[in-house]
Amino acid sequence: MNSYVQTILSLLKEKRGIAATAVAAEGADGRHYVQVVGVPGFPVFAVKPSGAYELPFEHSYTNAGMKKMGLTILDGRSEGLNAVLFADKLAARPRNRHDLCLGYGYDRSAIELVRQMATEAVPEKSQVIWREPSDGGGHLATNASRVDESRPGGRSVGSRCISSQVSVTDAAPPRANTCVAAHKLCSYFERDGQQRALEAYAKFAFAPAMGWGIQDKMELYEASRRAFYQALPEGEALSAFSKIYDDLYRPAPAGGWGVGRNSAGPCWPAAKTFETIKTEFPLFSWAGPVTLLNAHTLGDWATLLSSLEKMRELKPVAGYPVMAVSKFLHFYNPELFPIYDNLAIKDGVFKCFRNDFREFCYASGLQYESPGNTVTCFWKYIRWASSLLASAHSGFMEAFVDWLRRQPGAELQRRGVDASTLYATAFEFVAIGAWCMETEDIAASA
Repeated sequence: MNSYVQTILSLLKEKRGIAATAVAAEGADGRHYVQVVGVPGFPVFAVKPSGAYELPFEHSYTNAGMKKMGLTILDGRSEGLNAVLFADKLAARPRNRHDLCLGYGYDRSAIELVRQMATEAVPEKSQVIWREPSDGGGHLATNASRVDESRPGGRSVGSRCISSQVSVTDAAPPRANTCVAAHKLCSYFERDGQQRALEAYAKFAFAPAMGWGIQDKMELYEASRRAFYQALPEGEALSAFSKIYDDLYRPAPAGGWGVGRNSAGPCWPAAKTFETIKTEFPLFSWAGPVTLLNAHTLGDWATLLSSLEKMRELKPVAGYPVMAVSKFLHFYNPELFPIYDNLAIKDGVFKCFRNDFREFCYASGLQYESPGNTVTCFWKYIRWASSLLASAHSGFMEAFVDWLRRQPGAELQRRGVDASTLYATAFEFVAIGAWCMETEDIAASA
């Protein structure tokens, strides 16, 4: 058995008087995934090759914080190890996410295997191995992952990210700068969380003060199909693209998207923008092999980063024109490219869920950077979005389409667009709705 796991079992017996055993499985990522057997409510955790311990809530606890909770801290030991020794108690605390969240780079197969091994080791206690904290910690239940054959490739749906119920009371813009999320973003990609996030998005984005209606997006999606994918003569295709170009550059007060604001000089004309997108992004086109749903495994990230660099001069700004590039690429392929804007994404989702993004970067071997106007930030945003969508519940897109169908201006029955493939749109709406939910929850508890 892994020496770090042996240390945990030894200390559990010495310091807590618990004679426990453990099952472990080595993941493809080099981590050891471990389940302590004999301690009700103990979560599956991971041990990195370096010996660092990873828990679902590891970054939420310091030695000082655990001392305040009355937990015994072993001097000279890492905070990760101290947290593991009381993982069952930490997991039972309100609002704690119990499971390793699959959107953060953990090995699904290894988690599934170690849970199965633990259940088989003590079948008579299979109902008390994992604790779900959603009812305040009093209920003991299993939380085994499942493989959903209805998903493409029969991928594992994986463990749940638990969150408390929150509600949005009105459509006032969230206070982005003060939001520090109480719940993980991945919890909003579960069935119940998704519904609440979409409802929150509608109240925020469709409010008169914002005016982010659905109709504009749907019309630009149709224009995109004509411009890039219907084999029209060059002149007709460019004319169709001009609908996207003009709408995006039109100032917001005039009903446009205002992507040219704060430009330090002339932006690319429509023809150059159109030709560059076609030339540099053929591998990432609508109905192509790479979507936001599968990009975490199929995405050619080096090629994508190189292609994104070719858009740097689209709009003269001090850094990389993330906002403008993301909007043009979103309407080139809404299956893959989410929109990145300042209000809702940079100062909203990223700030609210900054710990989630930091954990994702850490788990993916990427250097963490604060959100800003860099090409790598946008590139990492796409990768983060893909990891979250890949871990969503099996009916995620079906639920999104059902919700979208009921929104004013969608009119899906007459659109030449398959809404079930609008993965980036679905991600964006849920992420923004989650930000709204978190901010309202914080305001209500203040």
